Amino acid sequence: MTRYSLTYELSPEMLTRAMMSWSKPLRTRAQKWRRFGMGFTLYIGLVALVVVLLQFEILNDDILLGLAIGCLGGLAIWAVVYRYSTGKLTAMVHAAQARHGSVDTVFCPDWVEISSAISKTRMQWRCFDHIGRIEDATVLRAGGIVYAVPDAALPDGVSAQTFQTDLISWMEAAA
Repeated sequence: MTRYSLTYELSPEMLTRAMMSWSKPLRTRAQKWRRFGMGFTLYIGLVALVVVLLQFEILNDDILLGLAIGCLGGLAIWAVVYRYSTGKLTAMVHAAQARHGSVDTVFCPDWVEISSAISKTRMQWRCFDHIGRIEDATVLRAGGIVYAVPDAALPDGVSAQTFQTDLISWMEAAA
């Protein structure tokens, strides 16, 4: 029976990339083209609507300028709030990870056990929703919680692909 006992320490940069990795949807080429087509059609429709409203003098230059400034201002406010809240969340996670220090993790077909200087948890594979990859780590997602396992922590002779394949098979077997 395969079992992985790993010890590692996560860098804040790797943890940030792992946190953001699950939010990036993986779209097929057809889905990307369909999305582009819908966006382009919406853009043409909005430009045509503005032109028609200007032609019938329902909309004048001052109102159009006000709408444009309002939309851009709203977008700017949203961007600032998004960056602030994401930065605050990331800082909280980094501070929590620093308190944990080195992480000892055991992966086996029945469960995953993660322990550190201040906590210890054992989870069944049914807790996990997705197992994916970032550049240099395997990422496990359990709801809104993300666990990154650096490739450097893997035992000699075990590739990241083999490790990920084992984890996925264990997760699927538990479902």
